[in-house]
Amino acid sequence: MNPARIATFAIVILLSALPIKAGASSPREKIEQEIAHYFQKALNVPGSDIQLRFIYSTGEEQLNLAHKRLEVESNSSYPRLGYQTLSLNILANGYVEKRISVTVDVTVFMEVVVAREKIKRGAIITADKITRKRVKVGKDFRNVIRDSEAVVGLMAKHMIKPGSIIRKSMVKTKPTVKKGETVTIQMISGDLVISTKGKTKQDAMIGEKVKITCELTGKQLYGVVQSPQLVTVSLR
Repeated sequence: MNPARIATFAIVILLSALPIKAGASSPREKIEQEIAHYFQKALNVPGSDIQLRFIYSTGEEQLNLAHKRLEVESNSSYPRLGYQTLSLNILANGYVEKRISVTVDVTVFMEVVVAREKIKRGAIITADKITRKRVKVGKDFRNVIRDSEAVVGLMAKHMIKPGSIIRKSMVKTKPTVKKGETVTIQMISGDLVISTKGKTKQDAMIGEKVKITCELTGKQLYGVVQSPQLVTVSLR
């Protein structure tokens, strides 16, 4: 082998023995990446929509994570956002080599439904009253509504201010009968059916029991909602 080829071969050997820095990251960066990936998969949101604030971990500076696999575990039975402590397993050759605790604050950006205008208590939500907006969501993310179609037709439980994020706790299904409505009461005893008028004392859906006041006697009764205009009372 000529001297030039020997020199080239020696240089290749020396370079191969040096640590490779290209693409390398610190233990903290690797841990942050793994936690972000965990929430991305668990919440089914793009990684760019996850905001992770690294607060504390038990000695990640001394960790050697080269050729190690990281596995995130949460004490919660389902993924959640906000301030929390996670367990991070460091695996080598398929075995847990070390476990550390990592405290983080997690938020995500989501497209959510917001009120375009003031929505009064008891009002039925229509498409023109709402819009969608990308906002940062914290630990109550399971309560926000992301689909506009899921809101249209629902009733506001209380007044919703313009620009407010509409949450599941703010709305309910439109009742079949509303409190104070006049309905037909059918009082049934065997084959005998007596019809009269009455007023509902509460909201109720079809098949639910509802308190009503009989206009004829002023007596309060309990019946079952059969339709928007009909409540049946079984007399025994």
